[in-house]
Amino acid sequence: MRHAVPLAITLLLAALSGCGDELPIARPRPTGRVIPAVPEPLRRLSRVEHERTLRDLFPGTALPVLELPVDTTLDRLENDARSLGPSQLGIARYEESARAVASAVMADERARARILACDAWSTPSEQEACIDAFVDGFAMRALRRPLSEDEAERLRSRMRAWTMQTDFLGAIELAVQMLLQTPSFLYRTEPASGDDVIAVDGYEMASRLSYALWQSMPDDALFEAAATGALSSGEGIEREARRMISDARAGDTIVDFHRQWLDLDRILEPEHAVRAEETRSDWDARTQRDAHTEALRFVRLALVEGDGRLASLLESPEAELSGRLAHLYDVATDPSWADDEWRRVTLPEERRAGILTRIAVLASHAHPGYASPPLRGSFVLETLLCAPRTSPPADVDLSQPRPSDGDGPRTNRELFAQRTSSAMCQGCHARLDGIGFSLEHYDAAGVWRDVEVGVAIDAAGALHGTDVDGPYQGALELSSRLATSRDVHACYTRRWLQFVRGRPADASEQFLLAELEERFAESGGDVRALMLAIVTHPSFARRTAVGE
Repeated sequence: MRHAVPLAITLLLAALSGCGDELPIARPRPTGRVIPAVPEPLRRLSRVEHERTLRDLFPGTALPVLELPVDTTLDRLENDARSLGPSQLGIARYEESARAVASAVMADERARARILACDAWSTPSEQEACIDAFVDGFAMRALRRPLSEDEAERLRSRMRAWTMQTDFLGAIELAVQMLLQTPSFLYRTEPASGDDVIAVDGYEMASRLSYALWQSMPDDALFEAAATGALSSGEGIEREARRMISDARAGDTIVDFHRQWLDLDRILEPEHAVRAEETRSDWDARTQRDAHTEALRFVRLALVEGDGRLASLLESPEAELSGRLAHLYDVATDPSWADDEWRRVTLPEERRAGILTRIAVLASHAHPGYASPPLRGSFVLETLLCAPRTSPPADVDLSQPRPSDGDGPRTNRELFAQRTSSAMCQGCHARLDGIGFSLEHYDAAGVWRDVEVGVAIDAAGALHGTDVDGPYQGALELSSRLATSRDVHACYTRRWLQFVRGRPADASEQFLLAELEERFAESGGDVRALMLAIVTHPSFARRTAVGE
């Protein structure tokens, strides 16, 4: 039997809200600066966080597919608090999700036993004991903190009433539904902001750590650390953070951050399901999906299974390819390599190195029939260098540039250079195309080419406005320069901090960024060290107090 939480009960929800090598020591250096009082925004769980929270709240249970609205991105990140407000569609979908999940959990005998934490409920006294266990156990885990006395008594009272209206197991299912819709589950709630800076409590710190490092709820060890006061000291926080960073869930977070930051889902857009016949006749939706998977696998290879350094993301030739992708990467195949079989390989070292030479990035910043130097240049500037986006004038011609009659063969580079040759265009295109032209060895599908229309590819490029400025040749030299760039490492630090905090750095937090950039540099660009530095910095354990 399926039970539903009616609207009147939904309105009661507000009542319940009130790894690899050893990482360097992350203890902060004394700076003499006062940690600023920056209000932390109320944050709804993103789709990824919501999915992983349910996974960890109901381990081992086959949960229904959740049809939740797509999260709006800001700076390509899906967990920015500014874009995670409520909507009518979202509220309806969360209600549907809560019903479906509660039903699936109650149909799973093992999951039901974990929720109840009792063996018998046939008598009123047994039911009372079960309700107490439910409130102290499952409800605490769902809300990620102990319930207040008032909250606990309201939940007990509601469950007693539901038992009279349906039966005991029906009351449990309704309680699970309600908890999965309460603001304290769907949002990462902390007390309202005021003027004073105070330390977050143990349970708030547990959630801050778990969502920063795992995109999910705290585990039992983290709840225990919160309960015992172990998270009230810097040493205790660092100890838990190190444990969590060594967990496989931190690796999943690293991959998902890069999926968002690098806009790797872009290759899945309908425009990229096909390439023009004259470009790649063998490109189809399966190739598109494989390219997306390959990019995610590369991130894991370089940053989770590999040395975990930003330079490896930009320079490693290692890959995991399907047989379908192997020939697009000019990797030798044999008859036994099936299209859907994945193998670990080393890409041709003179042609491929790092994320900028991956098909998912190159093809998604091209058009079906031709490569786009401006799109590729813009991707590098915005993503790796945090340069502000530049938009073309409203009346500019954005169509594919083509040669005039009688011009003869013209390369893609020549056509774009001609179109953007005016002084007005060069104000932006000198930077954009200085990068984009160096990627011209890769066609609209991201496949290597030596010649185009019978003309040898010119992959000369130039960087402008960075700390590694100057001319260079081709994508591999571009990637090597960016791998050593302080500007790239600073941008990467800024985006990780934004991802962890759910908001951009405030103007008063520039000293924090500078400290994190310094520690990241000292670690050799180790992403795990950066994650540790963010969550062990004193500012991570503080918030503004409740106003009077």
